[in-house]
Amino acid sequence: MGRYIIAAGLAASEVGGLMMIFGVIGLAAGRKSWAILVDVLLLAGLAAWLWWRRSLVAAGLTLAFVAYEYGYLAYVSGGSNSWLTTYLVLFVVALAAHARKPKPTGAVPTGSRP
Repeated sequence: MGRYIIAAGLAASEVGGLMMIFGVIGLAAGRKSWAILVDVLLLAGLAAWLWWRRSLVAAGLTLAFVAYEYGYLAYVSGGSNSWLTTYLVLFVVALAAHARKPKPTGAVPTGSRP
């Protein structure tokens, strides 16, 4: 179960990173306030903690923070933002990639056997 929570946190950190990149672009364009930098720094700290330690607490906090940001975006845009679906699809794909079982060490890649 812990592996799936960490996988969800890793996927959320990737999607949240994309959300923050667009937030900084919005700041540069004058559409967002400087408060977006607080979100960027908070997510960067949580993601660094998660990727460095693979902590369940960091995964849960990262997932909760990105879910809050996603919910806030959905509320502000009234559900008419096309990025809402894109973020959700990217999260599911990243979750599937991070949740799969790791290959055993010393495994021979497929197709390389004589």
